Amino acid sequence: MKKNIINYFIFISVISSIFLGFGYIKNAYSISYTYDSLARLTKVDYGNGVYIVYTYDEGGNVTRNETVGGMLLPVADFTATPSTGSSPLEVSFADQSANNPSSWAWDFGDGEYSSIQNPIHTYTAAGKYNVTLTASNSAGEDTKTKNAYIYVTYSEAKDPFAEANLFTGFDSQLTGANLNATKENGEPNHAGNLGGKSVWWKWVATVNSKVSVDTHGSDFNTLLAVYTGKSVDKLICIASNDDDGSSNGNSGLSFFAENGLTYYIAVDGYNEASGNIVFNFNVLDQQIVVDFADKGLWMYDGKWAQIAKNNPTALEAYDKKAVGNFSNYLYEYDGNTWNRIATTSSESMLGIGAELFVDFGINGVYKYNNGWRQIAKNNPTIISSYHRNLVGKFDGYLYKYDGNNWVRIATTPSESMLGIGAELFVDFGINGVYKYDNKWTQVAKNDPTALSKYNGKLVGKFSGYLYEYDGNIWTRIATNPSEDMVGIGDTLFVDFGDKGVHKYINKGWLQIAKNNPTILTTYNGKLVGKFSGYLYEYDGNIWTRIATNPSEDIIAVSLK
Repeated sequence: MKKNIINYFIFISVISSIFLGFGYIKNAYSISYTYDSLARLTKVDYGNGVYIVYTYDEGGNVTRNETVGGMLLPVADFTATPSTGSSPLEVSFADQSANNPSSWAWDFGDGEYSSIQNPIHTYTAAGKYNVTLTASNSAGEDTKTKNAYIYVTYSEAKDPFAEANLFTGFDSQLTGANLNATKENGEPNHAGNLGGKSVWWKWVATVNSKVSVDTHGSDFNTLLAVYTGKSVDKLICIASNDDDGSSNGNSGLSFFAENGLTYYIAVDGYNEASGNIVFNFNVLDQQIVVDFADKGLWMYDGKWAQIAKNNPTALEAYDKKAVGNFSNYLYEYDGNTWNRIATTSSESMLGIGAELFVDFGINGVYKYNNGWRQIAKNNPTIISSYHRNLVGKFDGYLYKYDGNNWVRIATTPSESMLGIGAELFVDFGINGVYKYDNKWTQVAKNDPTALSKYNGKLVGKFSGYLYEYDGNIWTRIATNPSEDMVGIGDTLFVDFGDKGVHKYINKGWLQIAKNNPTILTTYNGKLVGKFSGYLYEYDGNIWTRIATNPSEDIIAVSLK
């Protein structure tokens, strides 16, 4: 049977040479064949200086090498050093081709080429690159392609928590890599997975708003988590995600940011996976909703639009909605329509993330999120919040509501309170100021007349002067009596009465307005001041009048 097959190939070769005019055979009867012990063809010799050599690997795959006048066809091959690294990556390529090629054609996979035998090439963009070498000599040419052979990463992101990369703004796309990252002692398992190659970013919120974060575009299976806290072993998880259904096992989440608070964002690899990170960060744009009394309610985000003709007695925001108290009934505005959500008179209300808490007086406190639920039968005199916990002042005493139960946390009557991240600061009058984070710690013996915050720091007004508390010590930052203050990220804005408005940043003061406003507020990272009843917007450089009608109340909310 084997002879018949061989004779058939000889016949075909002869016919091809005669009728098609190709092939190297000048004398068909000089052909000889060689086989190995497995009866596999290893050589065909045409007797005219042309022969073909067949070799086999362990899997039985065959390689054909043709020789013309004693010259073998090249067998292209190469190596690269290094084959992985961060951009810009300089790679040295070494030709490893067999059978003496005399020319080389390199395709580096990034649109660049070379004809040098051992070129050096620099990759400037992150990605995985296919590299192709075509080696040639007088016998012909051979091509070798190595897919995803060069892996160029972004520059390594910061590995230690304490060196987290600070970024600013409302919309950011950041890049990095975690190839050489490690996990620190005491570091939590992000999104519940052991991980092992975490890197860190941090962001200081300049608004109270909803934030979305994702790793879409990363080339490996990521873990994503957002925290508050001051050390890697004492972090409080705000939100986390392993896989949001996007490609490559990428992650995505959203959370409600608190103005002035620092958030730490970890990106890790599922089961120690590593690669290029694309980190997308977006803060929902805010609008201000302003009550212009008998002219109704208007929304502003560069231009004005009337959203209600009536005059509300109270305004509040939660999730992506505004809530107005009209004739003692509550209506919710989702950016398009108003819907009545309560027919009972309310006293005060507070939005915490996606939930609205309302004090209905003698009817108690209710929580609203597409439906009402009573959470307290008594009537509080104040409701406040810290770290997603509701705090109510009932009969002068403080109670914390964690979503299920009320717990009394203070038995001394309090005056005012303020949440900063996971800590609640309370003014207990003549007993001074205390910090609460599941236990009480006195932080000031004196009685402040006002408490505010910025950049994660507490600001107290004592005897008319301002002091800043960084978690350890109080520092006087202003010697002039102040009236009102508001924090935007790392900047504190203060109304000093007849001395105008000043901003405080990096331990220095700068006057930004000579007049005395009656209200200071913020939206979208901008300061809004009410001067002589009219509204002006400050973008960090100039004031612009945005309303010529006297206004009553203002809130910031994301409605678009």
